[in-house]
Amino acid sequence: MHGGFIPRTYAKNLLKEGEAETLRAVIEKGYIEEGVTALVGTELHYNMFESMISGRSMHGDIAPAESWRRIF
Repeated sequence: MHGGFIPRTYAKNLLKEGEAETLRAVIEKGYIEEGVTALVGTELHYNMFESMISGRSMHGDIAPAESWRRIF
């Protein structure tokens, strides 16, 4: 299993350049395996991601905020 985040530079490029261009760049650098054609997440992934940023308990009754979804 692989986990973690690509460097912040590429995360910023994802918002500016789009998924296809950023995916090409991170594959060239070896951060993502060659052959990956899309960045796909799930509601569970988003729940974990948003809770790490916001400090909200992912196990509580409060649903994740939508404000971070565009960078996920």
